[in-house]
Amino acid sequence: MTDETKIDDRESADIKLRFPFTFDGEKISSLTMRRSKLRDKLKAKKVKGDEEDRAIAMFADLVERPVECLAELDEVDVAAIGAQYMAFTGRTAEMDVA
Repeated sequence: MTDETKIDDRESADIKLRFPFTFDGEKISSLTMRRSKLRDKLKAKKVKGDEEDRAIAMFADLVERPVECLAELDEVDVAAIGAQYMAFTGRTAEMDVA
């Protein structure tokens, strides 16, 4: 194992959902996530609730969808969003938004 961490350096990534759903009359089968900025993390820290609430709020911002939309995601697809976030940041441990 090397000390070098692999980081996905793209500006955004399309995440194909394994379990598409309909929200507000729109069928959603993929989401596009942009890279996060420090301001996204600072904004998420202001969200009331626990770490999971803050992570969901930040993910909603990063895919430019309302939190209510992300609430319809299957857990498998939530994990894919989390994995993409981790790839953008080069992290290998659980996400820390708190």
